[in-house]
Amino acid sequence: MAVLSVAALSCTKDVSNQPAPEKEQVAMSFDATIGTPTKVEIASSETAEGVTTHKLNWSVGDKIKVYSKNSDSHGIEFTTDISSPSATASFEGTIEAADAYYAFYPGSVSAQWVDYNSFFSVNLPENQKPSGVSSVYAIAKADGSSLQFKHATGFVKFTIPNEYADKIAKVTFSGNDSEKLAGWLLLDPNNTANNKFNEGYTIYSEISLSPSTGGTFTAGTYYLMSFPATFDKGITMRFTDAEGFVATKTSSNTTEIKAGGILDVGTMSGLTFVGAYKHSLPWTEDFSSYKSANYQT
Repeated sequence: MAVLSVAALSCTKDVSNQPAPEKEQVAMSFDATIGTPTKVEIASSETAEGVTTHKLNWSVGDKIKVYSKNSDSHGIEFTTDISSPSATASFEGTIEAADAYYAFYPGSVSAQWVDYNSFFSVNLPENQKPSGVSSVYAIAKADGSSLQFKHATGFVKFTIPNEYADKIAKVTFSGNDSEKLAGWLLLDPNNTANNKFNEGYTIYSEISLSPSTGGTFTAGTYYLMSFPATFDKGITMRFTDAEGFVATKTSSNTTEIKAGGILDVGTMSGLTFVGAYKHSLPWTEDFSSYKSANYQT
């Protein structure tokens, strides 16, 4: 529901000396639903017939950016006032009046709404850091006071066991046929089938993850964010230790990263670190049978 604020303007003969009237601002409240996940924050999960279903929630303090259709902008931050995790959350803020509004998640990312081509322009970094909640990019067009976010990116999930705790300083993921994974994106909230890379900028065929504070990874599960891709010739992961030695795992099996999906490559084991990554340890997993996770609220 939009509450309009109308400003009264005084009349004067000397119009040329008057400042331009401020653009009308409106207070807005949007009800946002998850549908498919907006982040990897799993409340619970269950697996049946090889498919894992995750239940996800908005978090307390979650933020989105809301954009007015009629202006090029970096968006206005809207914050939810929920007091506990919820499948639906209201986001409130004040923004320039328009006949349509768009939204981007997460609000911490600088995405620009470019009205002349109706896309979000945003960078998906090739060098990434882990965070407390791993967030994918999700976009929405307002339907009245409702936002239904749609995914633009997905995840690679991997686990470092205690065996390699405090040893690995960098993890790199790539497809075996130079698939495009990161760079500047153009995202269409009206039709996500039009999402694409901005060809005017560098596009990266590998993505990497390093510890937030430098040093090495502790044991645990980590995520790399990627643009959706199909890997017909398989995938490769490289693990670099603190001294620069590298262990490599590769698979020739076909797999994919779907928008909103998680490609779980499992727990890393049997790594052999050598001076250059010429040593390749084949995976025995059959990724051709990989099923993308289903999600529900």
